[in-house]
Amino acid sequence: MNGSAWYDELRDRYRPEQVKLLLVAESPPDPRSRERRFFYSPSLKYDNLYRAVAIVLYGDEDGFDLRAKPEYLGRMRDDGVWLIDAVDTPVNGLPRVERLRKVKEAAPQLAARCQKLDPSVGVLVCHSVVYRAVAETLRSNQVRLLHDRPLPFPLGNTRRQFVDGARGALSGAGWWD
Repeated sequence: MNGSAWYDELRDRYRPEQVKLLLVAESPPDPRSRERRFFYSPSLKYDNLYRAVAIVLYGDEDGFDLRAKPEYLGRMRDDGVWLIDAVDTPVNGLPRVERLRKVKEAAPQLAARCQKLDPSVGVLVCHSVVYRAVAETLRSNQVRLLHDRPLPFPLGNTRRQFVDGARGALSGAGWWD
């Protein structure tokens, strides 16, 4: 199975019937010569975004076990949470300027996808560079962004900042009401 089909199959497996919370990441990752990784793959290895989103949504629950990735992906689907990418093809291996250009070029198409999916709660952009590149376009197309400032991609040293920012945005949107 080629990379694009592999990503699409995994993403579709966890698509909710009704999207409540739409997460926007940068692009499917290019694994280069390593094992493929992706938010929706069953492997926990190299998955900073899954880890952070699971902590945001379920980390305060008794018995929370980050390693139960398929279980939590299923819960996210059942709770109406879905992740899409701003750019459909991997950009993580590109030079920074080219990467940013691709994200900016994809902003109108991303806005149309967000409108079509019509998440009932709203949209969280899970990467500060992506946010800066697309936020204005999303807002001008009446896409409900849940945060006014960029959230950093949740690497180990920025995970807490991502978690706190995402929880604040979701609280403000009434996610836990």
